[in-house]
Amino acid sequence: VAVLVRLCVALHPYSGEGTPPMYGDYEAQRHWMEITLHTPVQEWYFNTSSNDLQYWGLDYPPLTAYQGVRCVGLCFDSFYLECMDVQVGSSSLNCNKAEQAWALAVILLQPASIIIDHGHFQYNCISLALATAAVGAVVRGWDVVGSVLYCMAFNHKHMALYYAPAFFGHLFGKCLQRRRPVLQVLRLGVAVVGTCAVCWWPFLSSWEVAAQHNLSWGDGTVDLGTAIPGGSCYINLQFQRARKNSVALWFDEKPAVAGDWLQAPSTNGFLLALVNSSLGFYLFAFQVHEKNILLAALPVTLLALTEPELLRWFIPLVTFSMTPLLRREGLLIATGALLLLFAAMYPMLIASRASEPSFTRPQVVAGWTSFFVAVSVLVVQEVVEPPARYPYLYSTVIVAFSFVHIAAFAAYGNWRQWTMACSSRSKSE
Repeated sequence: VAVLVRLCVALHPYSGEGTPPMYGDYEAQRHWMEITLHTPVQEWYFNTSSNDLQYWGLDYPPLTAYQGVRCVGLCFDSFYLECMDVQVGSSSLNCNKAEQAWALAVILLQPASIIIDHGHFQYNCISLALATAAVGAVVRGWDVVGSVLYCMAFNHKHMALYYAPAFFGHLFGKCLQRRRPVLQVLRLGVAVVGTCAVCWWPFLSSWEVAAQHNLSWGDGTVDLGTAIPGGSCYINLQFQRARKNSVALWFDEKPAVAGDWLQAPSTNGFLLALVNSSLGFYLFAFQVHEKNILLAALPVTLLALTEPELLRWFIPLVTFSMTPLLRREGLLIATGALLLLFAAMYPMLIASRASEPSFTRPQVVAGWTSFFVAVSVLVVQEVVEPPARYPYLYSTVIVAFSFVHIAAFAAYGNWRQWTMACSSRSKSE
Protein backbone atom coordinates (compact mmCIF):
# COMPACT_ATOMS: atom_id res chain seq x y z
CA VAL A 1 0.00 0.00 0.00
CA ALA A 2 2.81 2.41 0.88
CA VAL A 3 4.46 1.84 -2.51
CA LEU A 4 1.13 2.24 -4.34
CA VAL A 5 0.43 5.55 -2.59
CA ARG A 6 3.85 6.86 -3.56
CA LEU A 7 3.32 5.82 -7.18
CA CYS A 8 -0.05 7.62 -7.25
CA VAL A 9 1.50 10.80 -5.83
CA ALA A 10 4.27 10.59 -8.43
CA LEU A 11 1.65 10.97 -11.19
CA HIS A 12 1.05 14.57 -10.10
CA PRO A 13 3.24 17.57 -11.10
CA TYR A 14 6.76 17.87 -9.71
CA SER A 15 9.08 20.71 -8.79
CA GLY A 16 9.93 22.95 -11.73
CA GLU A 17 7.93 21.02 -14.31
CA GLY A 18 7.82 23.10 -17.51
CA THR A 19 9.45 26.19 -15.94
CA PRO A 20 12.73 26.97 -17.75
CA PRO A 21 15.53 27.89 -17.51
CA MET A 22 16.36 26.36 -14.12
CA TYR A 23 13.31 24.10 -13.82
CA GLY A 24 13.34 22.65 -10.28
CA ASP A 25 14.46 19.90 -7.95
CA TYR A 26 13.73 17.15 -10.46
CA GLU A 27 16.18 18.77 -12.87
CA ALA A 28 18.64 19.30 -10.02
CA GLN A 29 18.66 15.58 -9.22
CA ARG A 30 19.07 14.69 -12.90
CA HIS A 31 21.91 17.20 -13.27
CA TRP A 32 23.71 15.90 -10.18
CA MET A 33 23.55 12.39 -11.59
CA GLU A 34 25.07 13.71 -14.81
CA ILE A 35 27.86 15.52 -12.96
CA THR A 36 28.75 12.58 -10.70
CA LEU A 37 28.78 10.14 -13.61
CA HIS A 38 30.75 12.22 -16.10
CA THR A 39 33.21 14.32 -14.07
CA PRO A 40 36.06 13.31 -11.74
CA VAL A 41 35.02 13.14 -8.10
CA GLN A 42 37.52 15.86 -7.18
CA GLU A 43 35.64 18.34 -9.42
CA TRP A 44 32.14 17.82 -8.04
CA TYR A 45 32.25 20.92 -5.83
CA PHE A 46 34.37 23.09 -8.10
CA ASN A 47 33.42 25.38 -10.97
CA THR A 48 34.91 23.95 -14.19
CA SER A 49 34.12 23.99 -17.90
CA SER A 50 32.05 20.85 -17.46
CA ASN A 51 30.54 21.74 -14.07
CA ASP A 52 28.87 25.15 -13.93
CA LEU A 53 28.06 25.73 -10.28
CA GLN A 54 25.59 28.46 -11.22
CA TYR A 55 23.39 25.78 -12.81
CA TRP A 56 22.38 23.51 -9.95
CA GLY A 57 25.83 23.14 -8.49
CA LEU A 58 26.07 20.22 -6.08
CA ASP A 59 25.43 21.77 -2.66
CA TYR A 60 24.83 18.69 -0.50
CA PRO A 61 27.33 16.42 1.27
CA PRO A 62 29.01 13.52 -0.57
CA LEU A 63 26.46 10.79 0.19
CA THR A 64 23.91 12.70 -1.89
CA ALA A 65 26.32 12.48 -4.79
CA TYR A 66 27.13 8.84 -4.11
CA GLN A 67 23.44 7.93 -4.23
CA GLY A 68 23.83 7.57 -8.00
CA VAL A 69 23.75 3.91 -7.11
CA ARG A 70 19.98 3.89 -7.05
CA CYS A 71 19.72 0.72 -5.00
CA VAL A 72 20.25 2.99 -1.97
CA GLY A 73 16.73 4.29 -2.51
CA LEU A 74 15.39 0.76 -2.26
CA CYS A 75 16.64 0.59 1.31
CA PHE A 76 14.13 3.26 2.31
CA ASP A 77 11.34 0.99 3.47
CA SER A 78 13.69 -1.45 5.18
CA PHE A 79 15.28 1.42 7.11
CA TYR A 80 11.88 2.71 8.09
CA LEU A 81 11.00 -0.77 9.33
CA GLU A 82 13.94 -0.40 11.72
CA CYS A 83 12.03 2.34 13.49
CA MET A 84 9.68 -0.31 14.83
CA ASP A 85 12.50 -1.13 17.25
CA VAL A 86 12.03 2.36 18.65
CA GLN A 87 8.35 2.19 19.55
CA VAL A 88 6.56 -0.89 18.26
CA GLY A 89 9.30 -3.36 19.08
CA SER A 90 10.16 -1.88 22.44
CA SER A 91 9.30 -4.30 25.21
CA SER A 92 8.84 -1.39 27.61
CA LEU A 93 5.72 -0.36 25.71
CA ASN A 94 4.12 -3.80 25.94
CA CYS A 95 2.09 -3.14 22.77
CA ASN A 96 -0.13 -5.62 20.93
CA LYS A 97 0.02 -6.59 17.27
CA ALA A 98 -2.82 -4.25 16.31
CA GLU A 99 -0.90 -1.30 17.77
CA GLN A 100 2.22 -2.40 15.91
CA ALA A 101 0.35 -2.65 12.61
CA TRP A 102 -1.32 0.75 12.81
CA ALA A 103 1.85 2.46 14.06
CA LEU A 104 3.67 1.00 11.08
CA ALA A 105 0.93 2.27 8.75
CA VAL A 106 1.13 5.77 10.22
CA ILE A 107 4.91 5.86 9.79
CA LEU A 108 4.95 4.57 6.21
CA LEU A 109 2.01 6.73 5.11
CA GLN A 110 3.00 9.97 6.83
CA PRO A 111 1.66 12.59 4.38
CA ALA A 112 4.26 15.35 4.72
CA SER A 113 7.23 13.14 3.81
CA ILE A 114 5.41 11.47 0.92
CA ILE A 115 4.27 14.70 -0.73
CA ILE A 116 7.73 16.31 -0.53
CA ASP A 117 9.77 13.34 -1.72
CA HIS A 118 7.40 11.79 -4.26
CA GLY A 119 5.45 14.89 -5.31
CA HIS A 120 7.81 17.84 -4.99
CA PHE A 121 10.59 15.33 -5.74
CA GLN A 122 13.57 15.06 -3.42
CA TYR A 123 15.47 12.33 -1.60
CA ASN A 124 14.91 13.37 2.00
CA CYS A 125 13.66 9.85 2.64
CA ILE A 126 17.20 8.46 2.47
CA SER A 127 18.58 10.88 5.07
CA LEU A 128 15.50 10.46 7.28
CA ALA A 129 15.67 6.68 6.94
CA LEU A 130 19.32 6.68 7.98
CA ALA A 131 18.44 8.86 10.96
CA THR A 132 15.58 6.50 11.83
CA ALA A 133 17.88 3.51 11.65
CA ALA A 134 20.34 5.39 13.88
CA VAL A 135 17.61 5.98 16.46
CA GLY A 136 16.65 2.31 16.33
CA ALA A 137 20.26 1.23 16.80
CA VAL A 138 20.84 3.60 19.74
CA VAL A 139 17.64 2.48 21.49
CA ARG A 140 18.72 -1.14 21.10
CA GLY A 141 22.06 -0.34 22.70
CA TRP A 142 24.13 -0.42 19.50
CA ASP A 143 25.58 3.02 20.13
CA VAL A 144 28.54 2.74 17.76
CA VAL A 145 26.33 1.50 14.93
CA GLY A 146 23.85 4.29 15.68
CA SER A 147 26.65 6.87 15.58
CA VAL A 148 27.83 5.59 12.20
CA LEU A 149 24.29 5.65 10.78
CA TYR A 150 23.65 9.14 12.09
CA CYS A 151 26.90 10.39 10.55
CA MET A 152 25.75 8.90 7.25
CA ALA A 153 22.43 10.74 7.64
CA PHE A 154 23.97 14.20 7.95
CA ASN A 155 26.58 13.35 5.32
CA HIS A 156 23.67 12.75 2.97
CA LYS A 157 21.80 15.94 3.82
CA HIS A 158 23.28 18.31 6.37
CA MET A 159 19.82 19.28 7.62
CA ALA A 160 20.01 16.06 9.70
CA LEU A 161 22.37 18.03 11.96
CA TYR A 162 19.15 19.36 13.51
CA TYR A 163 19.23 16.12 15.53
CA ALA A 164 22.82 16.57 16.72
CA PRO A 165 22.03 18.00 20.21
CA ALA A 166 19.61 15.16 20.93
CA PHE A 167 22.02 12.43 19.80
CA PHE A 168 24.88 14.05 21.70
CA GLY A 169 22.88 14.49 24.91
CA HIS A 170 21.44 10.95 24.84
CA LEU A 171 24.68 9.17 23.98
CA PHE A 172 26.75 11.24 26.39
CA GLY A 173 24.21 10.54 29.15
CA LYS A 174 24.50 6.81 28.46
CA CYS A 175 28.29 7.03 28.57
CA LEU A 176 28.19 8.73 31.97
CA GLN A 177 26.21 5.81 33.41
CA ARG A 178 28.66 3.15 32.29
CA ARG A 179 31.99 1.98 33.60
CA ARG A 180 34.94 3.84 32.08
CA PRO A 181 32.86 6.69 30.58
CA VAL A 182 35.93 8.28 28.98
CA LEU A 183 36.59 5.10 27.01
CA GLN A 184 32.93 4.99 25.91
CA VAL A 185 33.12 8.56 24.66
CA LEU A 186 36.34 7.81 22.78
CA ARG A 187 34.72 4.80 21.06
CA LEU A 188 31.88 6.97 19.80
CA GLY A 189 34.30 9.73 18.79
CA VAL A 190 36.36 7.32 16.70
CA ALA A 191 33.19 6.06 15.01
CA VAL A 192 32.04 9.61 14.18
CA VAL A 193 35.41 10.86 12.92
CA GLY A 194 36.05 7.66 10.98
CA THR A 195 32.67 7.72 9.25
CA CYS A 196 33.01 11.37 8.26
CA ALA A 197 36.55 10.77 7.02
CA VAL A 198 35.41 7.90 4.78
CA CYS A 199 32.56 10.00 3.35
CA TRP A 200 34.81 12.98 2.65
CA TRP A 201 37.96 11.08 1.71
CA PRO A 202 38.07 12.23 -1.96
CA PHE A 203 37.75 15.87 -0.84
CA LEU A 204 40.15 15.99 2.11
CA SER A 205 42.77 17.90 0.12
CA SER A 206 40.25 20.66 -0.61
CA TRP A 207 37.78 20.23 2.23
CA GLU A 208 37.50 23.98 2.94
CA VAL A 209 36.01 24.74 -0.47
CA ALA A 210 33.77 21.68 -0.47
CA ALA A 211 32.51 22.36 3.06
CA GLN A 212 31.87 26.03 2.34
CA HIS A 213 29.88 25.12 -0.77
CA ASN A 214 27.86 22.57 1.23
CA LEU A 215 27.12 24.77 4.21
CA SER A 216 26.35 27.83 2.03
CA TRP A 217 27.34 30.31 4.73
CA GLY A 218 26.19 33.29 2.70
CA ASP A 219 22.75 32.09 1.70
CA GLY A 220 20.86 33.25 4.74
CA THR A 221 22.33 36.75 4.72
CA VAL A 222 22.59 37.64 1.05
CA ASP A 223 18.89 37.02 0.39
CA LEU A 224 17.87 39.39 3.19
CA GLY A 225 20.57 41.92 2.48
CA THR A 226 19.63 42.54 -1.16
CA ALA A 227 16.58 44.48 -0.01
CA ILE A 228 18.45 46.63 2.51
CA PRO A 229 20.22 49.79 1.26
CA GLY A 230 23.46 50.83 2.85
CA GLY A 231 26.37 48.55 3.69
CA SER A 232 26.69 49.60 7.34
CA CYS A 233 23.00 49.05 7.98
CA TYR A 234 23.25 45.63 6.35
CA ILE A 235 26.26 44.54 8.40
CA ASN A 236 24.72 45.75 11.66
CA LEU A 237 21.44 43.99 10.89
CA GLN A 238 23.22 40.73 10.13
CA PHE A 239 25.27 40.94 13.34
CA GLN A 240 22.17 41.61 15.43
CA ARG A 241 20.29 38.85 13.64
CA ALA A 242 23.10 36.31 14.13
CA ARG A 243 23.48 37.23 17.82
CA LYS A 244 19.75 37.04 18.57
CA ASN A 245 19.32 33.81 16.63
CA SER A 246 22.31 32.22 18.34
CA VAL A 247 21.08 33.17 21.82
CA ALA A 248 17.53 32.00 21.10
CA LEU A 249 18.82 28.76 19.60
CA TRP A 250 21.09 28.14 22.59
CA PHE A 251 18.26 28.45 25.10
CA ASP A 252 15.88 26.40 22.97
CA GLU A 253 18.39 23.57 22.51
CA LYS A 254 19.38 23.28 26.19
CA PRO A 255 16.53 20.89 27.11
CA ALA A 256 17.34 18.62 24.17
CA VAL A 257 21.01 18.46 25.15
CA ALA A 258 20.63 18.26 28.93
CA GLY A 259 17.42 16.26 29.17
CA ASP A 260 19.08 12.85 29.15
CA TRP A 261 21.84 14.01 31.50
CA LEU A 262 19.25 14.71 34.18
CA GLN A 263 17.48 11.37 33.89
CA ALA A 264 18.22 7.78 33.03
CA PRO A 265 18.31 7.90 29.22
CA SER A 266 15.03 6.54 27.90
CA THR A 267 13.39 5.93 24.54
CA ASN A 268 10.65 8.50 25.07
CA GLY A 269 13.12 11.05 26.43
CA PHE A 270 15.35 10.54 23.39
CA LEU A 271 12.47 10.95 20.93
CA LEU A 272 11.23 14.07 22.71
CA ALA A 273 14.78 15.44 22.56
CA LEU A 274 14.78 14.83 18.80
CA VAL A 275 11.49 16.72 18.49
CA ASN A 276 12.72 19.64 20.59
CA SER A 277 16.11 19.82 18.92
CA SER A 278 14.68 19.86 15.39
CA LEU A 279 11.98 22.40 16.29
CA GLY A 280 14.57 24.64 17.92
CA PHE A 281 16.65 24.74 14.76
CA TYR A 282 13.56 25.13 12.58
CA LEU A 283 12.38 28.17 14.54
CA PHE A 284 15.70 29.92 15.14
CA ALA A 285 18.18 28.79 12.48
CA PHE A 286 19.66 31.31 10.06
CA GLN A 287 18.18 29.74 6.94
CA VAL A 288 15.20 27.40 6.84
CA HIS A 289 13.45 25.64 3.97
CA GLU A 290 9.85 24.45 4.15
CA LYS A 291 11.00 20.82 4.00
CA ASN A 292 13.09 21.17 7.19
CA ILE A 293 9.95 20.69 9.27
CA LEU A 294 10.06 17.05 8.14
CA LEU A 295 12.87 16.60 10.65
CA ALA A 296 10.45 17.32 13.49
CA ALA A 297 7.66 15.30 11.87
CA LEU A 298 9.77 12.11 11.94
CA PRO A 299 10.24 11.77 15.74
CA VAL A 300 6.65 12.92 16.31
CA THR A 301 5.55 10.04 14.06
CA LEU A 302 7.76 7.63 15.99
CA LEU A 303 5.96 8.78 19.14
CA ALA A 304 2.63 7.63 17.67
CA LEU A 305 1.95 5.14 20.45
CA THR A 306 3.01 7.24 23.42
CA GLU A 307 2.05 10.75 22.25
CA PRO A 308 -0.93 10.24 19.91
CA GLU A 309 -2.32 13.67 20.80
CA LEU A 310 0.86 15.30 19.49
CA LEU A 311 0.69 13.24 16.30
CA ARG A 312 -2.96 14.11 15.68
CA TRP A 313 -2.43 17.84 15.39
CA PHE A 314 1.22 18.15 14.41
CA ILE A 315 1.26 16.18 11.15
CA PRO A 316 -1.62 18.13 9.52
CA LEU A 317 -0.01 21.37 10.72
CA VAL A 318 3.33 20.38 9.20
CA THR A 319 1.64 19.68 5.89
CA PHE A 320 -0.32 22.94 6.05
CA SER A 321 2.89 24.93 6.65
CA MET A 322 4.18 23.74 3.27
CA THR A 323 1.04 24.59 1.26
CA PRO A 324 2.50 27.74 -0.40
CA LEU A 325 5.15 25.50 -1.99
CA LEU A 326 2.70 22.69 -2.73
CA ARG A 327 0.12 25.04 -4.25
CA ARG A 328 2.70 26.58 -6.55
CA GLU A 329 3.56 23.13 -7.84
CA GLY A 330 -0.02 21.91 -8.28
CA LEU A 331 0.10 19.35 -5.47
CA LEU A 332 -2.83 20.46 -3.31
CA ILE A 333 -5.15 17.69 -4.52
CA ALA A 334 -2.56 15.00 -3.78
CA THR A 335 -1.88 16.62 -0.40
CA GLY A 336 -5.56 16.63 0.48
CA ALA A 337 -5.87 12.94 -0.44
CA LEU A 338 -2.90 12.03 1.76
CA LEU A 339 -4.33 13.98 4.70
CA LEU A 340 -7.68 12.20 4.32
CA LEU A 341 -5.84 8.87 4.36
CA PHE A 342 -4.00 9.94 7.52
CA ALA A 343 -7.26 11.07 9.12
CA ALA A 344 -8.78 7.66 8.35
CA MET A 345 -5.84 5.81 9.93
CA TYR A 346 -5.66 7.82 13.14
CA PRO A 347 -8.91 6.47 14.71
CA MET A 348 -7.69 2.95 13.93
CA LEU A 349 -4.46 3.65 15.80
CA ILE A 350 -6.39 4.99 18.79
CA ALA A 351 -8.84 2.06 18.74
CA SER A 352 -5.94 -0.40 18.85
CA ARG A 353 -4.62 1.11 22.08
CA ALA A 354 -5.44 -0.40 25.43
CA SER A 355 -6.10 3.04 26.88
CA GLU A 356 -7.71 6.03 25.21
CA PRO A 357 -5.70 9.26 25.04
CA SER A 358 -7.05 11.97 27.33
CA PHE A 359 -8.04 15.18 25.57
CA THR A 360 -9.15 18.12 27.70
CA ARG A 361 -12.00 20.24 26.39
CA PRO A 362 -9.78 23.31 25.80
CA GLN A 363 -7.38 21.13 23.79
CA VAL A 364 -10.19 19.80 21.61
CA VAL A 365 -11.69 23.26 21.05
CA ALA A 366 -8.29 24.81 20.25
CA GLY A 367 -7.41 21.97 17.89
CA TRP A 368 -10.62 22.08 15.89
CA THR A 369 -10.57 25.89 15.79
CA SER A 370 -7.09 25.80 14.30
CA PHE A 371 -8.19 23.16 11.82
CA PHE A 372 -11.14 25.22 10.57
CA VAL A 373 -9.03 28.37 10.35
CA ALA A 374 -6.41 26.54 8.25
CA VAL A 375 -9.04 25.08 5.91
CA SER A 376 -10.73 28.49 5.60
CA VAL A 377 -7.44 30.14 4.61
CA LEU A 378 -6.90 27.55 1.88
CA VAL A 379 -10.45 27.92 0.55
CA VAL A 380 -10.34 31.73 0.53
CA GLN A 381 -6.94 31.59 -1.17
CA GLU A 382 -8.45 29.63 -4.05
CA VAL A 383 -11.53 31.81 -4.58
CA VAL A 384 -10.36 35.34 -3.69
CA GLU A 385 -7.36 36.96 -5.35
CA PRO A 386 -5.05 38.83 -2.95
CA PRO A 387 -4.81 42.63 -3.36
CA ALA A 388 -2.31 43.71 -6.01
CA ARG A 389 -0.43 45.60 -3.33
CA TYR A 390 -0.02 42.43 -1.22
CA PRO A 391 0.59 39.53 -3.62
CA TYR A 392 2.00 37.32 -0.85
CA LEU A 393 -0.79 37.99 1.64
CA TYR A 394 -1.98 34.39 1.93
CA SER A 395 1.53 32.97 2.12
CA THR A 396 2.31 35.42 4.93
CA VAL A 397 -0.85 34.40 6.81
CA ILE A 398 0.04 30.72 6.44
CA VAL A 399 3.61 31.31 7.64
CA ALA A 400 2.46 33.36 10.66
CA PHE A 401 -0.26 30.82 11.54
CA SER A 402 2.20 27.93 11.26
CA PHE A 403 4.87 29.72 13.29
CA VAL A 404 2.53 30.36 16.23
CA HIS A 405 1.43 26.73 16.31
CA ILE A 406 4.89 25.24 15.81
CA ALA A 407 6.23 27.49 18.59
CA ALA A 408 3.43 26.21 20.84
CA PHE A 409 4.34 22.61 20.00
CA ALA A 410 8.00 23.39 20.77
CA ALA A 411 7.00 24.80 24.18
CA TYR A 412 4.91 21.72 24.89
CA GLY A 413 7.71 19.37 23.83
CA ASN A 414 10.24 21.12 26.07
CA TRP A 415 7.78 21.06 28.97
CA ARG A 416 7.19 17.33 28.49
CA GLN A 417 10.90 16.59 28.40
CA TRP A 418 11.68 18.66 31.50
CA THR A 419 8.79 17.17 33.50
CA MET A 420 9.94 13.70 32.50
CA ALA A 421 13.49 14.53 33.62
CA CYS A 422 12.29 15.97 36.96
CA SER A 423 10.05 12.96 37.56
CA SER A 424 12.97 10.62 36.88
CA ARG A 425 15.22 12.52 39.29
CA SER A 426 12.64 12.51 42.07
CA LYS A 427 12.16 8.75 41.71
CA SER A 428 15.90 8.08 41.81
CA GLU A 429 16.25 10.19 44.95
